[in-house]
Order: sequence, then C-alpha cells, then structure tokens
Amino acid sequence: DAGEWCHLYPEGKITQPWRFEPGQSRLGKFLPGVGKLITSCQKTPMVVPVYHKGMHNIMPEVQGDRKLPAKPVSLVPKGGKHVDVYIGEPIDLSDILEADHDPEDWNKETKEDLRLWLKISHRIREAMQILEREAWGDRNFKPNLSVTASSSKLKL
Repeated sequence: DAGEWCHLYPEGKITQPWRFEPGQSRLGKFLPGVGKLITSCQKTPMVVPVYHKGMHNIMPEVQGDRKLPAKPVSLVPKGGKHVDVYIGEPIDLSDILEADHDPEDWNKETKEDLRLWLKISHRIREAMQILEREAWGDRNFKPNLSVTASSSKLKL
C-alpha cells in the first residue's frame, strides 16, 4: 500500500530446459498466495509479468531423470552468461476485483476467498505463459489463455 516494489518468483526455482518436452510449459503451479497478497492491499497494486530465459546457464543442474530432483553443477553462479528478460503489459484484474473491494472482508480465508485468490493467480500465470511462449518461440506450445499481452524484450 506504500507504493513499494514487490517481486515474486511464483515457482521458487530455476527451471532447466532439459526437464521439458518441446511445447511443454516450463511454468510450474502458481499458488493462491499471490492472489491473497493482492486482495489484502488497500489500493489495488499494478501487476507486471516478468519472464526471464537463460538463468539455467548461470545455475545449471546435472542432467538426469526429469521427475527427480537434480543437483546443481556448482553452488557458485557462472558469470558471463546471457539472460533475456521479457516484460509484459500490466495485468488488468479489475473484472476479478469487485468495485467494493474491502480487504477486511477478504482476509477471513473462506472457500470464496480461496477461489478468488486462485482466479487472480491463474490470470497472472496466463500472462506469464504469453511471455514464456515468446521467449522460447515454441510453435507447438498452446496455452489456454483468456488474456492478451504484448511484451518488451530487455537484454542484460
């Protein structure tokens, strides 16, 4: 509510391309916590999706079974690697967040609250899938999207 920046990594890990089949989404589940954070704000925050590609070159894992946890090649990040950052348009949540938004009412953790938080998380994941598709250029990747977005590519 103070207008500060809050950056969330919804998956909490660096995905490795070898873990995925061509056309398969690399994004994991987005849990309802991000929806809860948004609805607990007095002022509706601006939500901007950011997707990066190339972190797997900085923190690679030893390739193995896709379904089992892998070990990092090194605990020290590799320098001099290329990372692409894709920044999407702000996500419009106004149709989800009702005009009479009262964070006090939405902080009781009812089943309705959980549905609302999941709906918000799903909308954010859809926007991230658009950026993911752009980043990887997957022609076979077919996300189930109800949002549209454009992005800017930033090279670091």
